[in-house]
Amino acid sequence: MTILSCATAHAGGKIEKVTMKASSLEGVTSRDFSILLPESYSSDPGKTYPVLYLLHGGGGHHTDWPQMGNLLPTYDALVSEGKIDEMIIVCPEGGENHMIWFNMGEWKYADYFFGELIPYVEKNYRVKAEKRYRAVAGLSMGGGGATVYGLMHPELFNMVYDMSGYLRRQNLPFPVSDADTEQRQQCVEDHNPIVTVSEGDNRKAASWKSVRWFIDCGDQDFTLEANMDFVKALREKDIPCQMRVRSGAHDWEYWKVSLGMALEYFSSSMFMKKTVDGGGSGPFKAVALTERSLPDHVVYRPENIPYAVATEGPLPVLVFANGGCNNTSITHEKVLSEIASQGYIVIALGPMQSRLDDRAIVKAPDEMMTQALDWILEQNSREGSDYFRSVDNGKIAFGGQSCGGAQVINMAADPRVSTYLMFNSGIGDMQMNGCTKEKLTNFHGPVLYIIGDDEDVAYENALKDIARIKHVPVAFANLTDGGHMGTFGERFGGSFSRIAMDWMDWQLKGKVTSSEPFLSGKLDNYPGWTVSAEGFSGPVFRSTAYTVENLVCKSAGKKIWGQVYRPKGVKGKVPLVIIGHGYNSSYREAVPYAEALASHGVGACVFDFCGGSMTSKSEGSTLEMSVFTESADMQAIMDKARSSWNWVDKNKIVIMGCSQGGLVASITAAARADDIHSLILIYPALTIAEAATTSHPKEAIHSDKFNLMGLDISHVFYDKLIGYNVFDDVKKFRKPVVSIYGDRDPIAANNAIGRAKESFADFQTRVIPGGGHGFPNPDHLKKAVNYTLDFIGKNVL
Repeated sequence: MTILSCATAHAGGKIEKVTMKASSLEGVTSRDFSILLPESYSSDPGKTYPVLYLLHGGGGHHTDWPQMGNLLPTYDALVSEGKIDEMIIVCPEGGENHMIWFNMGEWKYADYFFGELIPYVEKNYRVKAEKRYRAVAGLSMGGGGATVYGLMHPELFNMVYDMSGYLRRQNLPFPVSDADTEQRQQCVEDHNPIVTVSEGDNRKAASWKSVRWFIDCGDQDFTLEANMDFVKALREKDIPCQMRVRSGAHDWEYWKVSLGMALEYFSSSMFMKKTVDGGGSGPFKAVALTERSLPDHVVYRPENIPYAVATEGPLPVLVFANGGCNNTSITHEKVLSEIASQGYIVIALGPMQSRLDDRAIVKAPDEMMTQALDWILEQNSREGSDYFRSVDNGKIAFGGQSCGGAQVINMAADPRVSTYLMFNSGIGDMQMNGCTKEKLTNFHGPVLYIIGDDEDVAYENALKDIARIKHVPVAFANLTDGGHMGTFGERFGGSFSRIAMDWMDWQLKGKVTSSEPFLSGKLDNYPGWTVSAEGFSGPVFRSTAYTVENLVCKSAGKKIWGQVYRPKGVKGKVPLVIIGHGYNSSYREAVPYAEALASHGVGACVFDFCGGSMTSKSEGSTLEMSVFTESADMQAIMDKARSSWNWVDKNKIVIMGCSQGGLVASITAAARADDIHSLILIYPALTIAEAATTSHPKEAIHSDKFNLMGLDISHVFYDKLIGYNVFDDVKKFRKPVVSIYGDRDPIAANNAIGRAKESFADFQTRVIPGGGHGFPNPDHLKKAVNYTLDFIGKNVL
């Protein structure tokens, strides 16, 4: 082995000349090639690398790319800038002797390339010997060679990058001393890739789709027409490709730029990205992608992570092991993508696939689950990462399908894991992937078995597991006639996705409403399912009927009209939520929340503020109303409940308000912090005091009567409001608070939420995508109600 003069002394890669034995080439016993090795090749002996075979043009040699193509400086610059990953680049010799990349008579160059050169490189250098990490590119004659190689062996190459490819016979002057000119021209035409693609059958076309085709040619290049015809042939077969036509000719100035593009394209092509089922049905469009620092896994995640985090808070994580213990999640991707679209990070074992048959499938080591978890937690703590401060380190699930469930059990003892999902899986009395029934003790958190009835081969084993698991809570969800793959193949993952989401929303996000299929038997959305659970402390929500009674209460001598929602048949005392409406609104704004709370065993009170609207049923003039008189009304009801309603748990009184009622509730919480358990703010108008001086009409502030947005008010509304700072006042309240609002709300969705987060000691947010002020959209209102129930379940019950 000899070193070329272009090997560098500075930090970076190096290029070496290599001489290898050859037996396929007539009259030739050895062959040279140049190889670029990354800077880390000698310092990190355990690291393996992608490999790019970079072909030179007609009449050239293996030294062309290093000496004329600016190979090493281009490579080093892109690596140092983080634009490409380290890789090995092989520059074969195709110019000596017959100057052709194909088999031509007794000259078997293609046999040498595929039968000797590639095996030699993969035996003697630490390359990743998989299609995904192997590419071929070239210029001119080498561009044609790369293109033909991709068509000959699509199973070998992830990418083909054709630079000004000489694809078919053209009338060009060649050196008269070259006796092989006509033979070589005919050989090129015999391998014409345009004809090959045009005449290819559906089976071949399907295999060519697994290659990433990139055609790059100058607008003044004599090969442009042929390259455009090749692109046309690909498109007629519905084979995806990219083409770039830049200003330039058939020369090194053009190809030097092409080289950088090829390296970047190859580097990015190894780390694939795709969308499953349009990104899922959840509020956060999901993508499936391969991360460069975790190349042997697929990450299913919201495409816009900051938005998901702003809406949901830090995201829980599901690490997923596949059926057959295989290193592919392609058969499960509909479920996994759907889960991600609901605000989760899902990491599945095995590299991404475009199709099930685009690579060999092998077993995934159990340790890949720990590797995935280590990676995401490291990313969460690393500034600059896409996942920085986006993951809830305490909310981790392990899940697996079939044999993947055995991998879950094997790794279940990891103390960082909170809960487990076993899809179509069970150990029973068998041994699978080194897992036996004795390892069921590895579980240290709640477990859900999701099974497809007795048609599922895992059915009996799952029942045996459940009977043996006594040390942690366990649930069994069974789909009649579900079979061993359940609904994994259905759009959005079918009901398997939904039952898994309910489990994880309950276990990892604290959404207590999601516990109902498991603990309360509510399976309205699950036709064909039966669910049972053991070892849980009992439902925190108790579905029940309720009565609606008239409120009897006075504030400052004025009668407050309202309704009290009291659960029926609930033993013991229950929490009470007192709900105030918004500006010029009424008790009706709060009724959906009261009905939901009461039907879940929680008391509620809705009412009209005295003078709170033009249609208020409570006594009092609108001209005497302010947010402080409304706070007094709310406190009067609270005092009534504490003194007279013996069915109310006095230690669990929650104050809740909508819009202006959110400001009133905040004022009340600050004034009565010791008597209030927690606070719920629905699209709160916390900046009314500031708006009074910035956007309200100036004449309203001192008026005896002024109609503001349909409500007659007076200076009373402003007397104490001007100069009042609710953000300072609520610092007195140290208990749980949640604000539920839409991201399109012009009143709530502003910097007031950030200021509230700084002021309240325990402040949570729940953002409803697309939601405006008031939630006129029924879906948005339903989400707000469910968020309210979840907050009550998690923080009060």
